[in-house]
Amino acid sequence: MSTEKPVSPLGFGSLANAERTASDDADMQREALKDYTGSKREAPAEPARISSSVTEHISRPLALERTLPATSANVAAGSVPPPKPTDWLGLFRGKDTTRYQIPNFPSQPMDDPNARIRVEAFQGQQIKFILIDSSNDKDLCTLAATLDGIHAKVDPGQPCFGTEDDEGSLTVRVKSGLGLLQDSTLTLDLTLDANIQSEQFQADGSVEYHFEGKKNS
Repeated sequence: MSTEKPVSPLGFGSLANAERTASDDADMQREALKDYTGSKREAPAEPARISSSVTEHISRPLALERTLPATSANVAAGSVPPPKPTDWLGLFRGKDTTRYQIPNFPSQPMDDPNARIRVEAFQGQQIKFILIDSSNDKDLCTLAATLDGIHAKVDPGQPCFGTEDDEGSLTVRVKSGLGLLQDSTLTLDLTLDANIQSEQFQADGSVEYHFEGKKNS
């Protein structure tokens, strides 16, 4: 009898069995890991849905937006048509405030709750603002202005609020002025240069004027 240890066929020895077992274990681990990660993988997110209220607002007709006031921004954006020249014409009633910033004149503003301005056509793209003295219903002054959309720019240098008597004279001329027409409401703001002359006194100053009123129907 031979004393040499039997030799196992190639690929069937104890070492080959161990290698095969280790390989099988590795395959099982890979399969298990694949199953685990697959279960943790999130499903694709559904596309975001826009609510019906949002889509309704986006698709709202432009006609509804035309209910907005005729502000400068809306007119510039084209969402609101500017007033026609004829929309400016008529009598506007409201209130005004006049503030004289001249030496020896009252510093408190003068308010008139019965102020009126009449607007008339002038020439081309110009109109006339006619300020009315509420104490006697006489025209106080007439100021030409050039139309530009909802605005009317008052021409500088025009006289208004001036007086003259035996004791001296007060000369007041427009430095800048702007009218604004929104929903039949007229606003007029004026800044005027003033000069007072008398035998004992001479001074320069300014006058600030603000009017706001509705068109008389």
